[in-house]
Amino acid sequence: MTAAGHGVDMTSPPVDRTGTLMVRLWIEPGHATGVRARITQALDADAEPWVAVAGSADDICAIVRTWVEEVTSSSDPDAETIGL
Repeated sequence: MTAAGHGVDMTSPPVDRTGTLMVRLWIEPGHATGVRARITQALDADAEPWVAVAGSADDICAIVRTWVEEVTSSSDPDAETIGL
């Protein structure tokens, strides 16, 4: 994929800026929204992971969006992990 026509900067990020995020999602009968998630995340591959839990699709998306914004905006690879 190229950036031509997409308005996207396709430059590679520095090697030490590799964040990790894993979502474990399950259906929980009797829960208000019926969905639960455990989200394990870190802003750097060497950082200690941080865990968040969510009970709706909106909450899950908000946690993932915040993580993406932190990974792409933080200039400090040793920055603290994030969550809601």
